[in-house]
Amino acid sequence: MDVERLDALRREIREVTEEIIRLIGKRFSLVMEIGDIKIRAGIPVRDLAVEETLRRRVAALCDKYGVKRDLGLRILNLLIEESVRMQEEARGREKRKSPI
Repeated sequence: MDVERLDALRREIREVTEEIIRLIGKRFSLVMEIGDIKIRAGIPVRDLAVEETLRRRVAALCDKYGVKRDLGLRILNLLIEESVRMQEEARGREKRKSPI
């Protein structure tokens, strides 16, 4: 029946949402590892060329999967901004630990 199909679709949406959250967590773990490497190497937090390359890739993926580019890029920008915030926060903690 329609109600059963509706329940199945809602269950699938919950599962997909859970997977998205899991992948965001994985992404942020990678972000922190990258941040640690940048701290040790003295590399700046932001790399605008890398960010722009990723934006172009996301735009292409949006086209491929039928997602509005504006939405995909807004989500990416949120992820990038949070990644930068996390790395800058880690950098600040590292500076406070280092003797002057």
